[in-house]
Amino acid sequence: MRLLLLLALIISEPAKPASLSPECIHIIQQTDTIHVDEFALIERGIAEGSIASQEILFGATVTLRVLSDDPGRVSGSQARSILAGFFRMHTIVSFSFTKIDRRSDRPFATGRLVWIERGMRRSAQLFVALQRHAERMTISHFNVY
Repeated sequence: MRLLLLLALIISEPAKPASLSPECIHIIQQTDTIHVDEFALIERGIAEGSIASQEILFGATVTLRVLSDDPGRVSGSQARSILAGFFRMHTIVSFSFTKIDRRSDRPFATGRLVWIERGMRRSAQLFVALQRHAERMTISHFNVY
């Protein structure tokens, strides 16, 4: 009997927002929906060397800079292709975002990328900025420098 009463209480109790991060609660309060965490997708894609994955969205145009190249504006599909080539040629050792700012209209994140190139370990700073496109955030800037 006590077990049934306990189960009834557990089932009837709504989910407690305290189990969510304050940032998630704020997003839910603002939109009443949970959107994909684009930065988590991007971070995972970079760490796995699969930034060109179809689940990661690039904007119609992207400001792109990869290592010594001057930044340029390319189409989203060109950015996907260029980055796929970069990650195919470099073995990623580690990557994680060290700063993520979701508060602005143009959220961004930075982190340290470490890879192996010709048997030598190299590293660079990585910067990604997003912009809203319809209901999703898309990559507008991708810089490795």
